[in-house]
Amino acid sequence: MYRQIRIQSEDADFQRIIWRTDTNHPLSTYRLLTATYGTSCAPYLAIRTLHQLAADEMSTSPEACKITREPFYVDDLLTGANSVSHAKVLVSEINRVPQSGGFTLKKWASNIVDVLDSIPAESKLQKNEISIDESSLVKILGVHWNSHQDTLQIKITDPQEVLTKRQLLSVIARIFDPLGILSPTTIVLKILMQVLWKNQLSWDASIPHEILKTWKTFQSELSFLKDIKLPRYLKNVYLESVIVQLHGFCDASSKAYAAIIYIRVLTDTGEIFVTFVAAKTRVAPLKQLTIPKLELCSALLLAQLYQSVISSISVLIHSTFLWSDSQIALC
Repeated sequence: MYRQIRIQSEDADFQRIIWRTDTNHPLSTYRLLTATYGTSCAPYLAIRTLHQLAADEMSTSPEACKITREPFYVDDLLTGANSVSHAKVLVSEINRVPQSGGFTLKKWASNIVDVLDSIPAESKLQKNEISIDESSLVKILGVHWNSHQDTLQIKITDPQEVLTKRQLLSVIARIFDPLGILSPTTIVLKILMQVLWKNQLSWDASIPHEILKTWKTFQSELSFLKDIKLPRYLKNVYLESVIVQLHGFCDASSKAYAAIIYIRVLTDTGEIFVTFVAAKTRVAPLKQLTIPKLELCSALLLAQLYQSVISSISVLIHSTFLWSDSQIALC
């Protein structure tokens, strides 16, 4: 994507390369005329270019332009529709917006075969056959999406043997869980990490026996995490005759505090659907705080998570409930 964005001529002077094929040839000076991966401004230029294309095409494709401005993360797009026919129209219109600037969207994936059939083969991420195996897993911003089951999951690799602080922190850093799907598990690792720093161990020092014992218990259960799958789709939230609520919960202990948000949908037939949205955890500070203060920290974390969720989902929320079992924090 970056190589399709031309920069100002005067800025190209800061992207010079001095080169020669061998020592017998004179030095030649080249200038990179396009946005270059690794420069601090490149992500901004990429996003700003897409936003400008969206502004230019707003009169012809307003919905596609809005999607181009909001759900895009640099060159990755996550979006959807409430019907197959609407999805097909969106694919066509969304393609048209970046194409006006010379960008061609590739690697399309969908959980609906009919939508995939409407996309040229060369533009798809994979074949038009969806199977219940590893081939149906699509990596989207670090989270794996099973396009057949339409579920989200975190892919966990078998960790190497851990004997030192460096090795343990390396394993912990590999678990990328932006939605907090594995929060009840990852908070244990965060606490272990804090204990390691508290003990002031050197990077290659052996892990104390008690910490190693906790790690081995965790490691033996790690393989079960790959079986945790959550629905991607917030069911029925876009229907007209439903009541949509957000319910958030927070709690704290002497070691950590956490917050979680669910979306609850009540249909006109009395059916209730509850779906996980996001969760966050924090380790309690090394400077010991009282439980009431930690409960306040968890309430703040829930408020921050709520703001993040509200700004991320385009759903009409009829009512919001944020729950805490701490009367002191609520006073």
